[in-house]
Amino acid sequence: MSEFNLEDALDAGSMEPTAEGGNHILPANLYELLVESRPPADRTLEHLAFCPVCVQALRDMAEDLALADTRMVGWDLALPKAASSATKTTSWRLPTEGGRYTIEFDPHSSDPNKGLISLRVSPQCRDELEGRHVTLRDARGRVLLAGKITRGEVAKIITDPDRIEPGFIVRAK
Repeated sequence: MSEFNLEDALDAGSMEPTAEGGNHILPANLYELLVESRPPADRTLEHLAFCPVCVQALRDMAEDLALADTRMVGWDLALPKAASSATKTTSWRLPTEGGRYTIEFDPHSSDPNKGLISLRVSPQCRDELEGRHVTLRDARGRVLLAGKITRGEVAKIITDPDRIEPGFIVRAK
């Protein structure tokens, strides 16, 4: 007998069947992903990594919300599929889907259990995002970075970079 917890039950209710026999994330759940502060379920991120229909719906909703709600201006994501090339032992740069940010990682030169994670704001978004508080989470929901954008960036030394799960969500307030 397989385990079925509350998160699985909530996640199962977040999908709707399609005519092609697949599933897509319900609009209400896409909205929650954009405005809620809790991290999305793993299955939601996995689905977004491989479903262009839901990614486009999410982008469209984010753009619509950004027009109506300034809290959404700084929202962006880097999908697990694109982020899978990120390793914990080498430096890497990963632009987000919406092009607002670049996520960078540099391992510590002498301590493999440390690294510098940075979030850089793209030049075209710098004026609107400067001074806002930003949070960067990985696919597990781990907060990798939280701070105020100053001169277009935020950076933090992190421990246990091998725990970083590719797939990132950025929110700026």
